[in-house]
Amino acid sequence: MLNQQLPEREELMEEERVSLFTVKDIGRALGNFLVLTVVYILSVFIYEFDAGWRGFLATGWRLFVHSPQFLASATILIISREGGDIVLFHRWAEARRRHAANVAKAKDEGRTEGRNAMQQEWTAWNARRLEAAAKNEPFNEPPPQ
Repeated sequence: MLNQQLPEREELMEEERVSLFTVKDIGRALGNFLVLTVVYILSVFIYEFDAGWRGFLATGWRLFVHSPQFLASATILIISREGGDIVLFHRWAEARRRHAANVAKAKDEGRTEGRNAMQQEWTAWNARRLEAAAKNEPFNEPPPQ
């Protein structure tokens, strides 16, 4: 049942993502940035308390001074996650396409083998029927199904 829902997911993902620069879920990206920001601010406050509290102004200055490094790191983390999602989704979709092609090929081969086996059964049955007719013997064997 899960496999039947997969093409719908692929179609939805293709509609949502139009390029590599499209953020799939902006809410999740903003949530991640917010969590990272809160962790950064709490870390600076904890550091200030541990190093010796010099007041809110000194703490605010430390937050301001180190914010470019924080912003760069947070942005790289979020872009890495989104990029990873894109790469993993495309690999997953390619694996699904290969699997579907392999299944179709196996079904084709199975049909061909089944057709050949059935043809051999009919050929053998017909040969027995013709042999019985040539000998004027009754032939009551039902045909293969």
